[in-house]
Amino acid sequence: MNLIILNGDATGAQIQQGTSSSSQVSNKDDSCSLSLQASVLLFYAAESDGRLWTIETDCGTIYTAGKWQFNETNNRREEARFESALKQLEENGCMRYAGYPGEVFVVTEKGYMISDSFKQKNRVMADKPPFELLKELESGC
Repeated sequence: MNLIILNGDATGAQIQQGTSSSSQVSNKDDSCSLSLQASVLLFYAAESDGRLWTIETDCGTIYTAGKWQFNETNNRREEARFESALKQLEENGCMRYAGYPGEVFVVTEKGYMISDSFKQKNRVMADKPPFELLKELESGC
């Protein structure tokens, strides 16, 4: 039986995976830590249709999920933050590539479990723009 144990605070999701027959056993070798940007990106993708789109434009790459856009156009610093967040999600098995090279990513089962824990722990809803949620969580409000 796989166990997911959520640790950490609003700065991101941290999980440990392990196996157990009747008692909780965690294995630190299987743990991963997500940044706040990665946690929010995953949360919004999971709360919409489970897809994250990366759209290449003349002004850079835009990251979107459902009706929400995550980064400003023509802002390489913001683009780099979400590029790194997506890489974390892929490396930790929370999202996987599912479309044209680098364009569409989907939430995995593990990703949905982590997103649900993030939502419950932080008592958040996907009813406001992601940048507002990021600001709230960064400031601790």
